[in-house]
Amino acid sequence: MKKKALFIGGTGTISTAVVRRLVNELDWEVWVLNRGHRAHVLPEGVHQIIADINDEKAVAEKLGDMTFDAVCEFIGFHVSQVERDYRLFAGRTKQYIYISSASAYNKPAAGYIITEGTTLANPYWQYSRDKIACEEFLMRKYREEGFPVTIVRPSHTYDERNLPLGVHGKNGPWQVIRRMQQGKPVIIQGDGSSLWTLTWNADALGVKLNAYHVSTDFLRAAGDRYGYDFTGSLLGDKSVSVVFDNTKLKRVVPDMRTNVRFDMGVRFTLDYVLSHPAECQKEDPEFDAWCDRVIAILEEAKSHV
Repeated sequence: MKKKALFIGGTGTISTAVVRRLVNELDWEVWVLNRGHRAHVLPEGVHQIIADINDEKAVAEKLGDMTFDAVCEFIGFHVSQVERDYRLFAGRTKQYIYISSASAYNKPAAGYIITEGTTLANPYWQYSRDKIACEEFLMRKYREEGFPVTIVRPSHTYDERNLPLGVHGKNGPWQVIRRMQQGKPVIIQGDGSSLWTLTWNADALGVKLNAYHVSTDFLRAAGDRYGYDFTGSLLGDKSVSVVFDNTKLKRVVPDMRTNVRFDMGVRFTLDYVLSHPAECQKEDPEFDAWCDRVIAILEEAKSHV
C-alpha cells in the first residue's frame, strides 16, 4: 500500500521539487491542498484539494475522514496558522512536517557553524520571529500531547525561476540580471566576503561583473525610505557567514545528496529565465533607479574624502 502525503501549498520553490520526487521516484500517493492557481507545475497523478487553507471549516469538510502518513506545511508563517493545522490534523497524520527557516537561528551568530541545537533568536526580522513562535507552539504540543512534529529549517533556496540574490527589488532578480547585461554596477552587500554572497551568475551570463560593494548598514537606511526591507533579509540573514552542519539530516536520510553544484544550478536557472520572458522577466525601473541613486550618493561622498 502506498504511503500518503498531503502538502499544504505544494507548488512553491521547495515543495514543487519534493512533490515531483515523491510521485515520480518514490511512488507515494500525493495530495496538495491549495487554491489551484499553479496546478500546471504539478506532475501527473497528484490529487488536488482546491480550497483556501484559511477557511478552516471548508477545509475540514473537504478532508472528511482522510488520514495521511505525513502532512507538510510549507506556507505557515504565523502561530494562528499552525494552531489551525493542529486542530485540522491532530489524529489525522503520523507526522506533521513544518517548514521553518534557517533565518530563525541566533543573529548575530555566536559561531558560524550552525546545528539543530543553535539558539533561535532574530531581533532583526519579524518573519523569523514568527517562525520561531510557530516552532514553540508545535514543540509544546509535542511535549504535552505527543503531537508528531518534525521541524525543517531550509536556508536560501532557489529553483529554475529565481536566482538567489541578496539585493534585489520587489519584482525579483530580473532587474539585477539586466544591470549585468548592460554593464551597470550591481550592488552587493558588505565587502563580498560573506559566505552568503553569490556572484557566479556573472560568469554564467557571459559578462563581466561590475560589483559595487555597499555596507549593510547603508543599504538598510537607504532601503527603508523606499520600502526595501534589508534589515531583515541582510542583517537578519544573508550578511552573516554560516555553515550548516547537516550530520543529523544525513543520519536520518542517508541517501540525501547535494548533486547540483551552484555553477550548474545557476546556468539552468538563467536558461529558464531567459527563455521565459513573460513569466520571469519583470522589469523593475524603480529598483533600477534606486540602485543608481545609492551608487551616485556614495561616489559623490568618495569624491570629497
